[in-house]
Amino acid sequence: MGDEGQIPVSRRQVVQGIGAAGLLSGLGSTATGSQATSGGGSASWSQYAADAANTGYVPGVTGPTDNTEQWRFPELPGFRSPPAGADGTVYVGTGRGVLALSATDGSVDWEFDTAAAVTEAPTVASGTVYVTCSDSQVYALDAADGSEQWATDTAHPEGTTPTVAGGTVYVASGDENVYALDQADGSVQWAFETDEQVFDSPAVVDGTVAVKTKAETVYGLHVSDGTVRWTFERESLSDLVSAPSDGTVYVASGDDILYALDAADGTERWTRRNRGGSPYPETVADGTLYTSMADSLYALDAADGNEQWVDETVETLGSVAVADGTLYVVTYDEVLYALDLADGTQLWTVSLPAEFDGGLAAFDGRVYVTRSLDSLVAIDASSGTEQWDIETEADEYSSPVVADGTVYVGGSETVRALDATDGTEQWSAETPGTVAGPVAVADGTVYAVTEVGTVYALDATDGTEQWAVQLAETDIPPTVADGTVYVCCWDKQLYALGGDDGSQQWAVSTSRSARGPPAVADGTVYVRDNNSRVYAIDATDGTQQWVEWGPLEFYSALTVANGLVYVGSYEGGIYALDPADGSDVWEQPDTGDISGSPTVVGCSVYISRESGARDSFLALDAATGEQQWTETAEGNLGSLSVAANALYTSSGGDIHADDLTDGTRLWTFETGDYVSGSVAVGQGTVYASSDDGLVYAIGEGSEATTTPTGETAGGSCGSLGRATGATSPTPDRAVTVGAGPGFGVLTGGLGALGYALYRSVTADDD
Repeated sequence: MGDEGQIPVSRRQVVQGIGAAGLLSGLGSTATGSQATSGGGSASWSQYAADAANTGYVPGVTGPTDNTEQWRFPELPGFRSPPAGADGTVYVGTGRGVLALSATDGSVDWEFDTAAAVTEAPTVASGTVYVTCSDSQVYALDAADGSEQWATDTAHPEGTTPTVAGGTVYVASGDENVYALDQADGSVQWAFETDEQVFDSPAVVDGTVAVKTKAETVYGLHVSDGTVRWTFERESLSDLVSAPSDGTVYVASGDDILYALDAADGTERWTRRNRGGSPYPETVADGTLYTSMADSLYALDAADGNEQWVDETVETLGSVAVADGTLYVVTYDEVLYALDLADGTQLWTVSLPAEFDGGLAAFDGRVYVTRSLDSLVAIDASSGTEQWDIETEADEYSSPVVADGTVYVGGSETVRALDATDGTEQWSAETPGTVAGPVAVADGTVYAVTEVGTVYALDATDGTEQWAVQLAETDIPPTVADGTVYVCCWDKQLYALGGDDGSQQWAVSTSRSARGPPAVADGTVYVRDNNSRVYAIDATDGTQQWVEWGPLEFYSALTVANGLVYVGSYEGGIYALDPADGSDVWEQPDTGDISGSPTVVGCSVYISRESGARDSFLALDAATGEQQWTETAEGNLGSLSVAANALYTSSGGDIHADDLTDGTRLWTFETGDYVSGSVAVGQGTVYASSDDGLVYAIGEGSEATTTPTGETAGGSCGSLGRATGATSPTPDRAVTVGAGPGFGVLTGGLGALGYALYRSVTADDD
């Protein structure tokens, strides 16, 4: 292929010597007829669920025994909150805490690390930065150096910005309470329990704390003790906007009425009905209320609601800021407007990138805009010209794969190669379109599939494009085995690509779209569709060997091991099928809803399941389905990744290690946000991506003791299949296909794109 259409590689210097003595070299493993190997010939966690057979296990590898963080990429986590600022410094919440940046050039002044994301704008007052965090804490940080002054647990304060007034910090919480904290030490002065969760920031006006709950109730509380002064109830209430100078709280209802309420007693000072759609109060400044109504921006007299001016070209996105007589507004078409407060004259406009996420602030002669996870831009407030742009390289990365000392991850429009020992970037390649799930690495090539259906083959050493083939749209990662790339698309086709140019070898239709990446073992491709049909297809020519329609909603992964095919059902139960014809061998209906991919190691089948309010692990005898042990676990568990010494999985933002023999919890590592994909296991290290925009390496590293190849907790089980002449993978290997309700296992950390990977199980693809 010529230069035209080639994927551009990052200008960052490509690190040489990737193939030399890597961290994970020498990890031997074979799955008969299907084990994909890296360019150096050694087995590793090189694609979804470890290898072409989707085993979720690499023999001879001992996973980490502790939760030490070795490294994270990138160094700066992604931006998660609107910015705030004062005295030449910009403060912004991230996926792991708070960043303080120089307002002059965007350089980092300090970073404060938390256990979870800070998603709401910080509040700066009296030399202190106050933030609410998803780890249930309210933090007070020294604005000069980021040192912690105090932290107070208020259950679930995330989603609200602290309000500071009169020596008190007011926060609302998801536990249905409003808290008043002492500004000096964070001690709770009072707490008031409302009728529902509160996700809006409190407004403090003339001795009243006003909050709105999810039950559509506005409470007016006394600032001194939290007692109720008044309540106001309407349907579909907007967020509150307050004007402390005139003692008024503004709120709109779903019946298209805008209310100005007296902060002292909740009585209506005035109302205004808008017949063109629901009004939405945005902000109050200098005696004027700015509100969105009927796709236009209105300036109303705050005293009586009379119209002062209207701009019918501005349909606000809900992001507004006021500074120095100018109103800054971001519209739905992602244009930043600067408007004169007095008469609405448009001073300038700037088009923002499509990734704009609503973060907007204005102070000290600049307007600050956050866009997606990876960028914050400073714009001159007088002219609209960009002054600086800081990029973090944070992204919604896919689940990692590891080969020859390199960690590979896909992003929103990129594939990155990271050094497995320290996380430094070796190269990056642009892929127009979001990468669907984990990439695959085989024979010195990285294969990536984007959601627009383009399959890329990239050189593993420097990221240069070898070939690209356009297929149909898909959210399913590729499987690579014996020089062939298998891809399932939404056009209900399974494609086999091969040769030096990715040419199509064959294509097979399924009754509905596939529900997971294909698995390849012993010359057979296994795939499951959205109609609970399981297909066995000859890998050579695409001829169908058999198809079986499941008795229940097959929602978890298929697993082929020991001469049997295992499949879990979200409606309850796990089944063992004969790989020769798909018929039942045994069933275990009393497992509960299977919520993750079954993994088979030796004579044990390991699954995660939904069992009431809490999930649990379950180990079954691979030959009979009899229960060996069960262990309750916290959180919604995804599919399991297995090392010789432990099970590794994720729930929420946590990564867990559990004992392979009885499921007891060994350790937990907290990331800043949801871990929507499975972890990759290397020698003494697990690698994971989080929706906080970071890739993590956890454990003690390559110094961990290696278990001899083939030695597993389950031992060797041999072939359990009943069919005469049926072939089976190597005894302690497994084949998994598809995903469970922890669907992010296949999305590989793509966050909001996760469920799009497989869409709804009830979606009609016909």
